[in-house]
Amino acid sequence: MAQLSIIEVLGRAEQGVTKPFRCRADDGNLYYVKGKHASRRSQICEWVAGCLGQAFGLPLPPFAVLDVPDELVEVLPPHWQELGSGPVFGSLAQAHSIEMTWPLIQSIPFQVRSDILVFDAWIRNGDRILTERGGNPNLLWDSAAERVVVIDQNQAFDADFDLASFLEGHIFRGNWSAIVSDCVTRAEYEQRLEEVAPSFLKACATAPPAWWWVDDGVATSFAQTALHEQLLASLSGDKLWGGAK
Repeated sequence: MAQLSIIEVLGRAEQGVTKPFRCRADDGNLYYVKGKHASRRSQICEWVAGCLGQAFGLPLPPFAVLDVPDELVEVLPPHWQELGSGPVFGSLAQAHSIEMTWPLIQSIPFQVRSDILVFDAWIRNGDRILTERGGNPNLLWDSAAERVVVIDQNQAFDADFDLASFLEGHIFRGNWSAIVSDCVTRAEYEQRLEEVAPSFLKACATAPPAWWWVDDGVATSFAQTALHEQLLASLSGDKLWGGAK
């Protein structure tokens, strides 16, 4: 299948640290796009975490590597040219969706909440925070389909990840005690994650070569081998559960 190209840049998202660009591709669809402005590591994290999430069964929107032509960037306003040309990460815009709010949490099935919580802990993604006082969960609520949609995983594979801090703010932290107190549930999750783990290296192999390098020939700070070993190591000896027995 031919790679899709961006044909129009419509604006930028208000939410999110990277403020992705809202773009139209030559398939006629709208995508939220992360280019060079978001950093190469961010693009790789989105792609790899997305591939793992798909394999795990999370409700992610369709995503793809899109191409931004040089000639399109040249005619963009100066403050939009940081999008950059070449391969970018694009997530299909979700119609009828709003940002997840605290009152909507109980509308999400317990199993789905638990899956997102465990998956985030495994890929060391602490960027899904929401409390009664607010936050940014990086989740959408599709009002038409009445389901949650998982977005924005560019902070995954965090070298400074701390499980205790993670559990203080994660939107679905309330499920953790029920998960870790049930040895059967823990074993089932470990088996599911072990089956998904091979998708990490496959995802890395399919990421665009340009993403592995920043300007001036400097390698991207995404330690592929070490991160893969870390994912596998977390599935032994109750490490994923913080030593819970």
